[in-house]
Amino acid sequence: MKLLADVIRFVMTLFVHEQLTDFKLLYMVLECCQLVYYMAAKKRKVYLSSLIADHGIWSDSTNFRDCIDYMIRLKIEDAHRRKKLREQLDQGRENQERNHFKLGIKTGGDSNIFKKGIKSLKGLM
Repeated sequence: MKLLADVIRFVMTLFVHEQLTDFKLLYMVLECCQLVYYMAAKKRKVYLSSLIADHGIWSDSTNFRDCIDYMIRLKIEDAHRRKKLREQLDQGRENQERNHFKLGIKTGGDSNIFKKGIKSLKGLM
């Protein structure tokens, strides 16, 4: 666990010195630090975040501000992309239903479809 804490300290040092600006990595490091722990004496959980609590990155808020801004932008872009995809799928369904209506194809779940399938299988046998 101490080795993992040392690796995370190194990554955070790169952020402090602005040699690394991968905010997804910083976000994942911070998230993992809240999930990873070991059991100490008296069945007490010791989280990875407590092992890196004395790092200098905590005193500089610019990295966190930039990370939060970046992650919010990603979530907004993802929401817009999902909304456009949903609209395209809905529009495709409407066009398909219109075409089926023009051709006289019945749409909507036919409750007897399984019965028809079984009858046709019996007819083949």
